[in-house]
Amino acid sequence: MPVSELMGQMAIRMCVIATIAFIFTRWRPFRRLVVSCADRREKVALTFIFGALGIMGTYSGVPVLGAIANHRVVAAAVAGLLGGPWVGLGAGAIAGLHRYALGGFTCLACGSATAVEGLLAGLVRAAIDRRRGSWRLRPWMGWLVGLVGESLHMGMVVLFSRPLLEAVALVQVIAAPMILVNSLGVAIFLAMLEGVRAEEEKAQAVQTHRVLEVAGLTLPHLRRGLDETSASAVAGLIVEHTGVSAVEIGRDGEALGKAGEIPPGARPVEAELRCGRDPVGWVRLYGSSAGEPGSTEVALARGLASLFSVQLELGHMERRVALATRDCLRALRAQVNPHFLFNTLNTVVHYCRSDPETARRLILDIAAFLRRTLVEEADVVPLSRELEYLDAFLAIERARFGNNLRVIKRVAPEVLAVPIPSFSLQPLVDNALHHGLWPRGGRGTIWIEGERAGRRVRLTVRDDGVGFATRPITTSSNACVFPDHAGDASTGAATAGADGHCGVGLKNLRERLAACYGSDFGFEVKSRPGKGTAVTIAIPLAPVNAGGVRKWEDASLQAAGGGG
Repeated sequence: MPVSELMGQMAIRMCVIATIAFIFTRWRPFRRLVVSCADRREKVALTFIFGALGIMGTYSGVPVLGAIANHRVVAAAVAGLLGGPWVGLGAGAIAGLHRYALGGFTCLACGSATAVEGLLAGLVRAAIDRRRGSWRLRPWMGWLVGLVGESLHMGMVVLFSRPLLEAVALVQVIAAPMILVNSLGVAIFLAMLEGVRAEEEKAQAVQTHRVLEVAGLTLPHLRRGLDETSASAVAGLIVEHTGVSAVEIGRDGEALGKAGEIPPGARPVEAELRCGRDPVGWVRLYGSSAGEPGSTEVALARGLASLFSVQLELGHMERRVALATRDCLRALRAQVNPHFLFNTLNTVVHYCRSDPETARRLILDIAAFLRRTLVEEADVVPLSRELEYLDAFLAIERARFGNNLRVIKRVAPEVLAVPIPSFSLQPLVDNALHHGLWPRGGRGTIWIEGERAGRRVRLTVRDDGVGFATRPITTSSNACVFPDHAGDASTGAATAGADGHCGVGLKNLRERLAACYGSDFGFEVKSRPGKGTAVTIAIPLAPVNAGGVRKWEDASLQAAGGGG
């Protein structure tokens, strides 16, 4: 048979094999196997599949001079390039043993050559894997492997087949067609498999995009926990954005929410929802047809269940933190009134003998003040209401200081509605009175100022009292924070009060603000002996939620005590 005619016949048979291979690539299990091929079981399956394809390549060959010009090597080489050395060697060995069993003077050389070519292709794949992604399997690599492998095959036929003259005559006829057609066949096969990989990667990317899109929409619902309302909302979102026919979400065998229409005979894919390690429910997805769910539905259900579990756990943690913070705020607030009560009762005691009428009026004022504050249960109040508390407090203190006390308020109207923790300013005014003005005979002025500074509100309480000598202190969880520019103007050192303590009121205030806005804040103190003390608190302008437990990332608190 002329070489050109043999090449034509082999090319035609290669087209048939390529068509069969293309049909194989449309078979979903085969596509999954080709794309993944990661564990031992999948590699064993791949070995036998391509071994069988190698046998088909032998039977599709053309008889020539007592041998067979075939396409067996295509399957062995592709197996090695996909699965590595052992897969290539295994597939080549299966096809080679079959060829050896057929007999003929080239059976040993051809059978051995098939296994060697499969091993060679597998070593190429191993070299690609060692490059860790810098190399990628390309069709031209398959063409090169086929070219080298079939050339080696021809050499082995000459070396191991006898009689030698017949072997040489055979190689002269089949060498060119087998080398060219089979190497081209390996390249075509790899091109088709590369297309399969690209399609699968694109499908996975689309699926991932859908999962993330749904996860972003379901976060507000699942943050509240898994109940009938959130389950129904999430099920509707999944049906709307993923194209599945129906979704059920529930727990303990009971569906809390569902959406879509379940196709007759359709079997769902179910994935478990967890909160931490504890199972809290499940999600079921139904495909668009009857029967078993496809890989798309399986991957979608697993991805959504994983993200939903994370969202449920985050929501659970947020609720726990909110409850803990609220309890902390109420506990700290409960410490304010006793502290205030202690100071005001001392004032009443002062007047009990010298001026009983003033003492009686003070007790009535205290009763009215406490009645008003005890009714208030909110942890956070508008600044305007906090100023009302302050007026009531100053009405009591004026009985003690008389006309020697002047209070000047300069609060911008636009900040009156800003929410702040209740009883935030009262400790600062209390310190200014008792540690700033009282040591100098109860005479002096207190300024209460509020203004907007960018995205923050600055609240300042300052006095012209005695001030205090300063010294550095160490910042800790139980200590007030004094920035470097506070304190003694001559030294610029970070400072504390002369007694080395922040006082109960300021410490309480610091902890309450920390619970509201986070621990990244501090008190700013500006005090000079004989010149007075200023306290500044900077809080964010954004609204606080109802429980007053929201943590502000950009919040900072700065305050200073008047000798506290």
